[in-house]
Amino acid sequence: MTRLFFLLLALISPVSSFGQSPLGPDNFDDVVSLLIGIMGLLYPALVALALLVFFWGLAKFMSGGGNEQSVEDGKKLMLWGIIGLFVLVSMWGIVRILVDSFGFDGGFPLAPEF
Repeated sequence: MTRLFFLLLALISPVSSFGQSPLGPDNFDDVVSLLIGIMGLLYPALVALALLVFFWGLAKFMSGGGNEQSVEDGKKLMLWGIIGLFVLVSMWGIVRILVDSFGFDGGFPLAPEF
């Protein structure tokens, strides 16, 4: 077991001692660009998920008929969908305010032009 540990340590040490990472970003700007790219891909999916939750709740509410449990479940799903949309749109607005305040001029997928 200790031989395996020292073998792995010997294999990793050149990368860690010289700060070279063959798989990751090279500097802080690359890290920020990577995170912004991930958020740019994730944001529309989260908005679509929140809309899906809202409409699923609406369908449960409308099809519930006399079943009180189904109606209550539909109300809860609609409420959570609205809360999710509110949080996401608020985040979008805050990012837009920050982009405008600090003078970033582009490359931010979460900060659309109004």
